[in-house]
Amino acid sequence: MIQKGDAMPNRIHHSDIQTLLKQTPKPSVTIYMDTSGKDYADIREEFLNLIAGARRDLNHTPLTIRNAILSPLYRLAHDASWWREMDNGVALFANEETLYAEHFPDSFKTEVTVDEVFHLVPLMQNMNQYGRFYILALGTSARLYVSNHMQIHDMDLPGLMYEKGIDPETVVSLRKVRSKGELNRRLQELETTITGLLHDSNSPLVIAGLPWRVSRYKKIDSYGLTQERVIRKNPDTLTKKALRDQARKILQPFFTQWEEEAQKEFTLLKSQSPRKVVTGLRDVLVALQQGRVQTLFIDSQRHIWGKLQDKYIEVHPKKQDGDHELINDAVLGALSTDKPIYRLDSFVSKEPIAAIVA
Repeated sequence: MIQKGDAMPNRIHHSDIQTLLKQTPKPSVTIYMDTSGKDYADIREEFLNLIAGARRDLNHTPLTIRNAILSPLYRLAHDASWWREMDNGVALFANEETLYAEHFPDSFKTEVTVDEVFHLVPLMQNMNQYGRFYILALGTSARLYVSNHMQIHDMDLPGLMYEKGIDPETVVSLRKVRSKGELNRRLQELETTITGLLHDSNSPLVIAGLPWRVSRYKKIDSYGLTQERVIRKNPDTLTKKALRDQARKILQPFFTQWEEEAQKEFTLLKSQSPRKVVTGLRDVLVALQQGRVQTLFIDSQRHIWGKLQDKYIEVHPKKQDGDHELINDAVLGALSTDKPIYRLDSFVSKEPIAAIVA
């Protein structure tokens, strides 16, 4: 977490979503940027323009609070080292106490939002598409990584023959193997260790390596979620980021299956049990207040400003004093009760928001 005067933001993890969610309502700035294919000079100019837009929207905020929110953003704009780590997108969340920021492998629509809470809607698609997964890299040594759409980390592989001079419990030696039998023995020990580590996991495993080594390992593999498709490259020549990005491409169908199943369920209920579904902002927001929402569907490209008072909704074409971004309010409500949130396809509903309800 960034305190006033600090220079660098924290990275966002899954647990941080709950932290962002629980922030006490106060003037808050959310910035999403598409940084793909851009150099630092162009990104800095665009980022400074977004900060200027936030400053205009904070015009009625006391000067000390406005400066506390924006000063860390201005410092970050001129920190070339942070921007050099960039992937294709950036998300930043700032209020007078905190600055969170993260590089994302997927791009976002560039936008700035000023509200009393952080704007989390664009994160939802990113979070749904890519959950946790594992990568087994079989090069001259073997490494096991745990990853998600943002981070990738080495995992310990206890009790095996490690690569000398390297971090002892994360790199298993496959060098100087004198026979096929010795290689098979080492791979069997590796497989037993990995299956033991992952036995209670519901996360998929992608293998990366040269075909002959991968095929030997897959013959003995017993982990139930090892993917058929593999990364057919020598992982010694790939960075962790490259491994993560190639695994994500393989795993996208795996992670979108729940969204597809939820959309099918909504369509079926709409035709057979219409009381089990609601559409439209007012009805969905009221259902959230009543604790009836089981699954939420949103159009993450829409911004709708307005107010919900009792069971009456007031919508405005542009933000007015006291307005909230209503789709974001629905997302915050669903997150606070740990309800799943999925993309709203046009075949599910023409409305910007819908829900399956109890």
